[in-house]
Amino acid sequence: MMVLVGIPLCSMELVLGQFTSRSPARCYEFCPLFEGVGFSTLVISMLVNTYYSVITSWSLLYFFKSFTSKLPWAECDRKWATDFCWDYLIPSNVSACNASGWAAEKDGACYNSSVIPKRITALWNVSLATENGIDRVLPAQDYLLNEVLGVDKEGVGLTHLGELNMELVGCLFFIWSMMCLSVITGLKSLIKMECLTMIYCTVVLLILFVFGFTLDGAMEGITCYLTPDLSKLLEVTVWEMALGQVFYTLSISESTLVGLASYNVFNSDPVLHAVILAIANASVSFMSGFVVFTSLGYVSQLMDIELDQLHAGGTTLVFVIYPAALTRQKYGQFLSCIYYLMIFCLALSTSIGTLQVFLGALYDLFPFTRIHPKPTRVLMCMVYFLVCLPMVTDAGLIFVNILNYHLFSFNIFIMSLLTVTAVSWVYGLRHFLVDVQVMIGVDVLRCVPWAWGKYYLSACWLVLSPACLVFTCVLEFIGMEQPERVDHRGHLLGLGLSCLTLLPIPLAAIYSLLRRSGTLLQRLRAATTPSEMWGPASIKHRKIWLSVYAGKLGEHTQTSVASLKEGFTDRRRPSSFRGSE
Repeated sequence: MMVLVGIPLCSMELVLGQFTSRSPARCYEFCPLFEGVGFSTLVISMLVNTYYSVITSWSLLYFFKSFTSKLPWAECDRKWATDFCWDYLIPSNVSACNASGWAAEKDGACYNSSVIPKRITALWNVSLATENGIDRVLPAQDYLLNEVLGVDKEGVGLTHLGELNMELVGCLFFIWSMMCLSVITGLKSLIKMECLTMIYCTVVLLILFVFGFTLDGAMEGITCYLTPDLSKLLEVTVWEMALGQVFYTLSISESTLVGLASYNVFNSDPVLHAVILAIANASVSFMSGFVVFTSLGYVSQLMDIELDQLHAGGTTLVFVIYPAALTRQKYGQFLSCIYYLMIFCLALSTSIGTLQVFLGALYDLFPFTRIHPKPTRVLMCMVYFLVCLPMVTDAGLIFVNILNYHLFSFNIFIMSLLTVTAVSWVYGLRHFLVDVQVMIGVDVLRCVPWAWGKYYLSACWLVLSPACLVFTCVLEFIGMEQPERVDHRGHLLGLGLSCLTLLPIPLAAIYSLLRRSGTLLQRLRAATTPSEMWGPASIKHRKIWLSVYAGKLGEHTQTSVASLKEGFTDRRRPSSFRGSE
């Protein structure tokens, strides 16, 4: 999926941003009918930044909580632990239950019937209890849900948010203050932060792996990690999840690639950048897999269950499974500090990059905001902070689960499908390949002749990538399930949100047709023809592009693009917004 979809679509988005030096809101001038796709990707990135900053606040809170003599989630505490907590619900037998005055019932558990309501106290048959849905939970799980998030409070839901968690509010305010300072200082601070973050994260991963390797069950976890089950390749859901992972790691259809590429030097090789991104992501993911599976092997041995029965995805892995493993290590507090600082730095740098892209789109759409850039950025961060407040209430996890599940659904694949269709079949793949060649010259990846590289990209852009996207989009829509801890109303709200992110596409298409004159067919043809704003942003590069474009595509093209030379002014962003260039 990385080869057939990830690298080609990543290259395409990087080309669109770098070639036009414009944000996602203004880079679809090659086919104005599809301009709404750019707005949809911006809506996605805007919504992602809200709940992503909330999860970042969790990691920051855990970082501060690690500065204690004993990690607070190491053992069950009656202030936040349930009766199912690991230290309270211990394995026993029928005789011991009866001797304690407890009733051993058919579900495999012992109950104290002298209190109302009766309370579960022990498990006389663990396997029978598991079959009846009674499981012991790790202290870290109860700590996250009850102490940090407060989700199990009575009456909490979409209509009753509960109370604000002031610790999380403080962390959230700190995060948005950091992001505000970062976007005020510009792209240079983002570049420095990214470099330092990656170096720090690589060192931390190595440290965590060395310490994790000493845990009981670590080798079993690594063996499971490195032993493939090839029969899984026959399951279509595996391919669907693979493409979803590719989209998530490369940030395809999230406006980030297009937005950050718009600051690139015009003659950079976007295909090379896409390949580097893919290799870097795969390498770091592979390395972090060792860290993850040493912990999974330990926790599965601790809980006496098979490793594949652990539900360790998403926030559960970061805030339950791994903290549980850290508490059993010699330098648990130190490892917890550097681990959650790593999570915080990664999430913060990602959010700042996304915020920078949204800011660039704001400048493109409303140029007057450039007159007072600092107040604009401060106001934007203040609005973001206020929007995030409902997610740090007792019902915050519901909103986070809704956004996390439904923002990366069929809508993402539809946006990518429309983009690759607009480029390859409407604007024309032949035209687009000329645009790419104008930037990179005769070689791609600095060693592969462009004549060879374009066949791979053409096959993917024309047939292979669209086919994979259609296949995955159908599977995603059919297999959609209700997210964890979200009721039916919340699930419907999430579905509506997914559709809402696609709403700019038809609205922009209708507007594009209405503002043109003629019959419907004439309007449609005009809306699928590149506008006079399409092309490189600088006059120098535009002249080169038009000369190459005309020479490659013949006399008819020379006539059709001649109008693009008239009345054109340099549209490059001010140097303060353009980084190295």
